[in-house]
Amino acid sequence: MKGRDSIFGKISFIYIIKAHIKTLRNDETGKFRKGEIFFFLIFPLIIAYILVFCPFHIFLNTSLVNTLLIIFSLAIPLLTSVLILMYDFGRDTKIYSKTADTNLKLEVAEETANSIMFSILICLSCVICLSVLSLNQGMDIYITKIFSFISYYFMGVLLLTVFIILRGIFLILIIFNWICFLFLMGFS
Repeated sequence: MKGRDSIFGKISFIYIIKAHIKTLRNDETGKFRKGEIFFFLIFPLIIAYILVFCPFHIFLNTSLVNTLLIIFSLAIPLLTSVLILMYDFGRDTKIYSKTADTNLKLEVAEETANSIMFSILICLSCVICLSVLSLNQGMDIYITKIFSFISYYFMGVLLLTVFIILRGIFLILIIFNWICFLFLMGFS
C-alpha cells in the first residue's frame, strides 16, 4: 500500500474510512449518492451541533460518560467477532459457492466488513473522546463542549452505520440463504 512505509502510514486509518465511504457510492455510476452522504455523515453533525451549541446545551455528565465508556468498550470486541464471521463467510463463499451470485455475495460481505471496521474505528474514537470527558468533568467548559460535540457526532455516525451493518447481515443470512449453508455444514 502506498504511504505505508512511514511510521504514520502503518497506523493510518484513512484506508478504513475510504473503504466505508466507498459503500455510499452508487454501484452502477460509481458516483456518491448525495442523500446518503448527507444522511450518514452530515446529519449526525447537525444533530450534535444542535444538542451542544444551540439552546439545548446538552453535555454528557459523569455517569453517562462512564456508562457510554463501558458500552463502547464492550462493543469493540463484539464488532470484531462479527468481522471475523464476515471473513469466514467470504472465505467459505469463495470455496463452496460456485453459483452466479457468488460475486454479489462477496461484494455484500466486503461492504459489510468495511462498515464493521469503520464502526470499530468509531467506537475507539468514542472511547478516546469519552475518556477525555471523564478526566475533564467540571474543569473546562470549552473542552466539555468540544468533546461532547465530537462524542455526539461519533455516536450518531455509529448508530447509522450499525443500520448499514444490519442490512448487510440481513442480506447474507436471509437473501443468500446462509442459514441453510450453516445447517448443511453442521453448525446448527
